[in-house]
Amino acid sequence: MGGKWLLGEITESPALIPHKLTQLERALHFLPRIGLNIDDTSIGALAVLVNGSRDEFDQVVQNYMVLPPTLKLSQHPVVFGWTPYRNIYSELVTVKQDIHNLNTKLDTILQILLENFPKNKQVARLAGEKENDSQ
Repeated sequence: MGGKWLLGEITESPALIPHKLTQLERALHFLPRIGLNIDDTSIGALAVLVNGSRDEFDQVVQNYMVLPPTLKLSQHPVVFGWTPYRNIYSELVTVKQDIHNLNTKLDTILQILLENFPKNKQVARLAGEKENDSQ
């Protein structure tokens, strides 16, 4: 495939795969017309990279394993790739949510302990520390 182009699209949702294929089809029609020396023989493959649910991705991609021969897309290899979206911000948001969920569970457990063992010094101390931490 040396010296050939890879045309690609990226989307956050498997539901948008048809739109991305339409954009690639449009590119195949218009790129030769804008003077980039890109024609059907210079394109090695087309790719659509997708985020979102893996199950939904698998279901949607099954609909496009065979493309109608009337499309220029059908004259080239089309590759679909699924990748989970990751970046530092999204990972930090996930950690923050996990910590919040753990705190909620701990608060529930502490309330149960206080209700069942109201005179236990260790439980009272934990409840006091928890109250002081939240202030």
